[in-house]
Amino acid sequence: MIPDALHNSHPIEMPIKKASEISEIFDDITYDKGSSVIRLLHSYIGDEAFRTGLANYLAEYAYKNTTTENLWSHLSRASKRENLSAILSTWTKQMGFPMLTVCCCCCRLGKVLVVFLFQLQ
Repeated sequence: MIPDALHNSHPIEMPIKKASEISEIFDDITYDKGSSVIRLLHSYIGDEAFRTGLANYLAEYAYKNTTTENLWSHLSRASKRENLSAILSTWTKQMGFPMLTVCCCCCRLGKVLVVFLFQLQ
């Protein structure tokens, strides 16, 4: 994901105004980051919901135009997670990637584990 951290990066999801632009946006960033987002999503919603949502999406939009939001909608319904679009938009509509910092504090006497999570882009 190093290329996605550079200033000349671009989001996965970009508006296309003419057909000639399609070949310009399919590069390492699109494929590498795109596949990472798909794996993240699959892990988050689980195999069954992912397969069901994707099958329903493909059945409804076979031989038709569609949008990314339609895919998120089908996967949301299959996984019963209403917030998928909000989560995934941060990965697909912005260049770069979120940087997570995780700090954890352990107390042996009281067996307490505290985890602090910070997100930056």
